[in-house]
Amino acid sequence: MKDYYGILGVDKNASPDEIKKAYRKLSKQFHPDVNPEGAERFKEIAEAYDTLSNPDKKQKYDNPMSNMFTSRQAKRLNWSRPSLTCTSNTARTKAF
Repeated sequence: MKDYYGILGVDKNASPDEIKKAYRKLSKQFHPDVNPEGAERFKEIAEAYDTLSNPDKKQKYDNPMSNMFTSRQAKRLNWSRPSLTCTSNTARTKAF
């Protein structure tokens, strides 16, 4: 996973205004019209800003484990509802 905070040069606790300010500064510096060799870096900067400026994307980026299973995966694994079957061992015990 890319370090979007590092790409923009901001702290993880940076405010939306700080993220925007860093993005604007770097995008001017690495824009392909100004710096033809900076095209790839510009794309990384734009990707980082796109993620960190959107609250939903930022939350998913900051907490990747909270989105481990999507609802589709939960349904596929049959985790969408609790099982009501009884798995008691009393019916299967053998008399010795």
